[in-house]
Amino acid sequence: MTKLTARKTLQFAYPPHLLSQPCIVSGTIEAENISQLFASIFGEKIATKTLNDNQILLREQYALQRPEVESEKTVTGYLVNEKNQAIPDVIVTDLATNQSTLSDESGFFELAVGGDSVLLQSIAHHPKIIPTDQHIDKIYLHEKPVELQPVLISEPIPFMRLTPEEFGMKMQQRSLPVSALNGIDRDVIKRNQLLPGVKADDDLSSEIRIRGSEGNETLVMIDGIPIYRSEHFYGIFSNINPNYIANSTLYKNGLPVQYGGKTGGMLHLNSHESRNNTFGVLEANLLYSALQTSIPLGKEWNLSIAGRKSYLNNSKHQVFDLVDNNTEFYQAATKNLTRDQLLNSDPRFNFYDVNTKLNFSPSKKVKFDISFFHSTDDFINSYDLTFLSRQQTREVTNSEIFRNNDAWSNTGLSLNGGIRINPQWSVQLNMYTTSYRDQSGVQSELMRRVNGQSSLVSFSNGQVNNIDDQAATMFFVNKAENHSIKIGASVQNLYSSFKVDTDTRTLLDGKDNGVVSGLFSEYSFGKQSFTWTLGTRTSYYSRTEKLYLDPSIRFQIKSTSPLIIKGSINRQHQFVRSLSYESRLTDVQDYFVLADGKRYPIGSSFNLMLGSTYYQKRWMVDLEIYHRRLNGVMEYALTTPGFQNPQSNQSPSRNINYRIFRGTGQVIGADLLIRYEHKKYQSALSYTLSESTQKFPAIRRSQTFPAQDDRRHQLQWLHTYRLGSFSLSGTSVFSSGRPYLDLTRIQEAEDRTTFSRNQFLSRLPAYVRFDLGLDYVFRIGGKKMTLGLSCFNILDRNNVKYLQYVYAIPTDGRVNSNAIVGTEAGLLNRTFNASARFEF
Repeated sequence: MTKLTARKTLQFAYPPHLLSQPCIVSGTIEAENISQLFASIFGEKIATKTLNDNQILLREQYALQRPEVESEKTVTGYLVNEKNQAIPDVIVTDLATNQSTLSDESGFFELAVGGDSVLLQSIAHHPKIIPTDQHIDKIYLHEKPVELQPVLISEPIPFMRLTPEEFGMKMQQRSLPVSALNGIDRDVIKRNQLLPGVKADDDLSSEIRIRGSEGNETLVMIDGIPIYRSEHFYGIFSNINPNYIANSTLYKNGLPVQYGGKTGGMLHLNSHESRNNTFGVLEANLLYSALQTSIPLGKEWNLSIAGRKSYLNNSKHQVFDLVDNNTEFYQAATKNLTRDQLLNSDPRFNFYDVNTKLNFSPSKKVKFDISFFHSTDDFINSYDLTFLSRQQTREVTNSEIFRNNDAWSNTGLSLNGGIRINPQWSVQLNMYTTSYRDQSGVQSELMRRVNGQSSLVSFSNGQVNNIDDQAATMFFVNKAENHSIKIGASVQNLYSSFKVDTDTRTLLDGKDNGVVSGLFSEYSFGKQSFTWTLGTRTSYYSRTEKLYLDPSIRFQIKSTSPLIIKGSINRQHQFVRSLSYESRLTDVQDYFVLADGKRYPIGSSFNLMLGSTYYQKRWMVDLEIYHRRLNGVMEYALTTPGFQNPQSNQSPSRNINYRIFRGTGQVIGADLLIRYEHKKYQSALSYTLSESTQKFPAIRRSQTFPAQDDRRHQLQWLHTYRLGSFSLSGTSVFSSGRPYLDLTRIQEAEDRTTFSRNQFLSRLPAYVRFDLGLDYVFRIGGKKMTLGLSCFNILDRNNVKYLQYVYAIPTDGRVNSNAIVGTEAGLLNRTFNASARFEF
């Protein structure tokens, strides 16, 4: 029973004495279903009844050995207790035919019978036999006290487990310490970044980038609301309140068939279910304060509210004091400034987010909820500095001003519902409206003074991006013992507006609208040892007036050993694209546009995966080998990157030529996850080996070259250990350096069409990080209190996000003798945090 529960995610209900029945066979047994398996083991002494796809009731067979009698009449009635209260879920059984039914929430039952009496059974009431020849409208059952044996919790719920139906990875939010995993916050997205195949090399990003995909290619959905930008605090953590989330499921091998429009994968976030009592969490740390509460509003309604707010002027805490702004350096007449001498920046930010959900459950068969989400961020990155350089024998005073402002917000509202029509059929509904707003700008000036004469060079970049998304989805689900069916339809309305300026020139400006209509279906079938899932999604996109087919195939092979073989093939299309804009500073910004099949191509991916999962007591080993082919890859960049001669009087924007490059991509790799679970100790080791390449007809002579996010190796290792009231957590992360276009190797602007495969490409240093966290749990007035201390990047390693080149400064009078200066966008140095969490 234990092995069946662990390997096949089955749940059994049975009286304890039932399994004392002797087995009639031994050795290896093959069966097409659970009923045949137990019949082979125990003969006709045990009967099975499948309640749904993974819950099975076991009972003694004697009740089924009565002769069958044709039904001649129908018995109805209402079941109540001594207080005249309805009794639901009472088993009503015809003693002649053994046909049975359950009473509903009002205590009503209806059963066609062929005998002269029926048996009424309830776990909390004395059984009763009533005649079928008498009409009794209200039937009373006497309560029977239930004596429960002490419950011993032998193992905690695994904090990380696989969902075999759709190859997802599920993580429990409450099963890890407050300070666990990322050393700053219990952030749900940062936790998922520690899974194999997900990039974890950027402290300043809360995106889910799966197997070489961009963050915009992953669908992040919380309570049925898509989130277009899931970042707070410059990406240091996400805008998803960890106290509000119960669990998350990550899909790396395609989306569930009811979802579409993304080529990378999906992160599905679920908030807590309704509670019968008031519950709340109050939390504070050095960065923000948070509150979450759940309040029952009667038997059928429940309200959940959560919010977080950062403190004003967070930079004063110096928690994220990345650098010292005041830098002064002299250079020899023939020596360029090195990368270590580039200037750093000190960002400042404020944010808040709000979540609400109103649940309505009039019965166990009907559930609806209305959810709301909003987050707002304001980011400022600026510096004013003066530094010295030499031009021949003359001393040059350089005064630089840099301003970077960014403000973004997400707002969403959803209606979700589910109705169980009968034990096999149910219907699900999701309707939402969501929006994303972003406005940012970069301005910089460089004043150079030589022998009392001054020269000024300046530039500015601006970006505005808005997107609105409304959709409705409805589908029917049929679940039986050996198969399941899912069929439905969806419609999505999209609107985007965008504008990109550089100095006085507008590079891009547009407003687009599109509608995506879809039909989808999925059929799962097979024996317990071999299951197939065939799915298809057909989408009609109004901007291209074409149909797009997304087929999918999944299979699982389960043998008698604890080994599972699995595989998947699928194709995905994406209509909301994120255009990567490579500015003159070589940093990359993204903004959303609607694909039109021409200037902005439809994105698509073809994904293959073959893997296996091995379970052995406390161990789980999961290996997936994958191959992805990407079409419609876009990049918006300069055709001639590099610097103009700063001694000329030209404006920096005068000869700027941007264009949209279109190409293809390929990702090949393997993901390995090793998980160990114990009562006090949990550990997970994730390793990814991958190669990500791209090919553009108009870049590098149409040769294949490393993608911007190509990191060959990535290793994450996390631990948690519980010792009494203390919990210690640790995280280790290693990632190979990614490639970047090195402007220090380009003396003058050059056409990137003529670049060879790896020309002017350098790689950032490897990313290395170690985090530690310590929690202490105690009680105040019977309520749980947790104090936490954490240290992010405990070794204080200088990890680099990107190099942002700003100016080429002459160091002497010779041609092509320039020093490149700018900012090194460093990631977080050693960062401490303290937190207090009170549950009431």
